[in-house]
Amino acid sequence: MLCLESLEHIASMLNKEENQVHTLNVLLKSSEDKSWKVRVCFAKKYPEFAKAFGDEITQATLVTNYCNLMSDAEPEVRNTAIASLHRSLLDKRM
Repeated sequence: MLCLESLEHIASMLNKEENQVHTLNVLLKSSEDKSWKVRVCFAKKYPEFAKAFGDEITQATLVTNYCNLMSDAEPEVRNTAIASLHRSLLDKRM
């Protein structure tokens, strides 16, 4: 979980190619982690990751992983994913 906290800041400092090489695999693996707490952290931080990685990477890879969280076995993961999406939509309206 601590890795994901740092990854958001690292990804925002790197360009698209650097993110694909250095950070994307870590992020994708976290969305499928055995620990539901790690998946919750991914879901909570998704809007920030989407912004840091940019539209191209987000649409190509992150959206699929995020959608999988909405049907996760753990209700905490599903609830966080939905709340995060709601928060992201509200932020775009303002």
